[in-house]
Amino acid sequence: MKRTAFSLLALLWCLAVYAQNSLTGTVFDTENQPVDFATVAVYALPDSALVTGAVTATDGTFRIASLHAGKYLLTVSHLLYQKQQVVIDMGTTDVVHPPIVVSTNDVLLKEVVITGDAVQRRVDGFRVSLKDNPITKGRTGTQVLSLLPGVIENSGSLMIEGRPVARIYINNRRVENQKELAAIPADMIERVDIIPMANSSEDAALNGGIIRITLKQHVDGGYYGSVTGEYSGLVDVGTAGDGLNAIFNGKWGKLNLYNYAAYGDKRAYDTYTTLSDYKQTGARIQTEESSDGWSHTFTDQLSLVYELNQRHSIGANLMAHLSNSNPHSVSSSVVTEANRTATHNSRMEIENRNRLHQYQATLNYSWLLNAKGSNIKLTADYLRYNSTNDRDYTNHSPAAEERSFNNTDSRSQFVEADAKSEWVVGKASRLDAGANYRWLETKQQLDYSAVALNDRYRMTGRTYSAYVNYQSAWKQQWMYQIGVRAQEDRIGYRSEQAHASSENVYRNLFPTVMVMYRMNPEKGHSLRLSYQKTMNRIPYSAITPVVTYENDYFYTKGNVDLTPNTYHSLMANLSLFNRWNISLQGVYSKNIMFFKTFADADNPMVLYTMPVNGGRSRLAAVSVDRTFQMAKWWSMKVNANIGWQDDRFEEQLTGDWRMLYVLNHTFSFSPTFGASMSMVLEPTFKKNDRIYQEVYSVQIGAYKYTLKNRLLLALDGMLLARNRTVVTQTNEILNAHKRTTPVSWGTLRVVYYFNGGKRLQVKRANSIQYYQEVKDDR
Repeated sequence: MKRTAFSLLALLWCLAVYAQNSLTGTVFDTENQPVDFATVAVYALPDSALVTGAVTATDGTFRIASLHAGKYLLTVSHLLYQKQQVVIDMGTTDVVHPPIVVSTNDVLLKEVVITGDAVQRRVDGFRVSLKDNPITKGRTGTQVLSLLPGVIENSGSLMIEGRPVARIYINNRRVENQKELAAIPADMIERVDIIPMANSSEDAALNGGIIRITLKQHVDGGYYGSVTGEYSGLVDVGTAGDGLNAIFNGKWGKLNLYNYAAYGDKRAYDTYTTLSDYKQTGARIQTEESSDGWSHTFTDQLSLVYELNQRHSIGANLMAHLSNSNPHSVSSSVVTEANRTATHNSRMEIENRNRLHQYQATLNYSWLLNAKGSNIKLTADYLRYNSTNDRDYTNHSPAAEERSFNNTDSRSQFVEADAKSEWVVGKASRLDAGANYRWLETKQQLDYSAVALNDRYRMTGRTYSAYVNYQSAWKQQWMYQIGVRAQEDRIGYRSEQAHASSENVYRNLFPTVMVMYRMNPEKGHSLRLSYQKTMNRIPYSAITPVVTYENDYFYTKGNVDLTPNTYHSLMANLSLFNRWNISLQGVYSKNIMFFKTFADADNPMVLYTMPVNGGRSRLAAVSVDRTFQMAKWWSMKVNANIGWQDDRFEEQLTGDWRMLYVLNHTFSFSPTFGASMSMVLEPTFKKNDRIYQEVYSVQIGAYKYTLKNRLLLALDGMLLARNRTVVTQTNEILNAHKRTTPVSWGTLRVVYYFNGGKRLQVKRANSIQYYQEVKDDR
């Protein structure tokens, strides 16, 4: 009996010793903000042998399973924070550790705050922390992006390391209207992920980089937001626009709410001069164009997420965008014959009535599978796009006055379903897989005075795709990511008037490979190599036969015979001292699409442009940027992009250098007062049959906080600039198109910040649809 009792006690003791229990906890900084992507390592005591580890989630939580009873040393490390160590005593039950607080790493943060350098280099790009960063002061979300490493802004377009920004996300929700980004005060942004080249999880038609913005996150509950009023004016013209927008972030219990609402008035004022010389006849046409009118827009973006429990959440995203505009255009033309004696004068007026209604509804479901972060996300999205464009033409000529009209009614609807899964494999590996389906239908009705152009047609598009992506690390210095996407696109067209129809099918495999070598992480040295194969999905607006007259002697139209082309892109990025960012890229493509100028078959004096396919294109470019601390109150970011591109089309070979230089100055005179200056220079370059002449600009800004930093007054303006002139030269014509719109403008912003309740952490529902149009960059 005693032997049996002793054996039972020994068995219970063994079970207690070898029992495996879990450890959970949360990591916060000194401002009670959750610290994500911190490394939590567990060492056995007393021999300090590494047992296991984990990485904190976006809410700062971590979970470590299967720990035997005993004492352990828990080490929390993060590039932005000082290392923290605590001793834990595991018993025979699961342990929930009290919150672990880490302090800011002042040495590293000093570099980040002053220069805005990247703080985390990753295999697909880098992450910049904007928390408490002075470069956010007085700026909008759009303005602060141009100060980040590798990112520049040129004429309202963003680029990463010489590549265009193809997509922007705010809290994992795709931004369809960049006015929302411009409305967000930059000091509401927690961090920005900059990805120069997308991986296989993104659409194969995504040719460019990605920017992911995460707004400031809090814990417990409460709300915060801002209300912004704007007024803009053009020198020598007057009022150019005004607007009011508001952003609200809040959480009540399990419900998360985000809302962006905006109303704006914008004046569309433009003037152009066009001079066309016809080489064969010796004739010349000089045209003066002007356009003036107002557009009125209203946008509301509502995102709701309900947390069913810690692992499951559902969300809905609702968006409405309404736009009405009535610009009035006037063009006057003078035709001079070869003998320079006979002339013909004409004047055309165009009354435009444009109406755009866009609606979107999205449903999301998210399932956190385990404490390691593995998850499944499902999204269903519906987008409706209705557009009407009515143009009434009045042609005043010496012979007679002619009237005509051009009315286009377009109805588009999109349906998209997306499934994504992320699996954490081991300590440093992750496997992503997913599938996507997209369907589009567009119906357009063309009602013209020229009956021969009237038509009703229907376009359909279907996309089927699936991908797998694997990321891992080797010996802590090497990181790699490899993936492949299989995608099929079907584009159909049917004309009811011409009784013609067609369907083209394009299918291909699109691989991506990324490798990163951290040569010296302590000094900030790293090398990243990336390869990507993508396609150029033809925008549906480019394959419509719509004819749009700009004046008596020029119009544009689509091309129903366009086909997509593939791109092969190779990029190398070298980072030195977390200050220098040097990128090299090469791109090769066949059967490229570009706009070509033609003479009208019925009237050789009339020109038109149309997108066409053909030939091939090669690009080699280098991008360099560096931020210098000129003084305690003054930092300067320098960026240079230099590239050589040659295109071969119809036995013609053209090649030229294209350069872009950007210089950004940031001045912080006090914690509440500062200024900025941005200078851009793009020298003359040639592309196909067009010469884009030199442009430059100098933009300035100043800001002042008051009322205990709750009220912001900001003034931005264009001090001086040179407009673009595009020269088109073919065997038949020499055409110079110059924008003469006044360049000097100013914008006054007044921002009021509010908050209440407790600090919060807010989730977002994300939309996946977008509508793309293509236009001639003439």
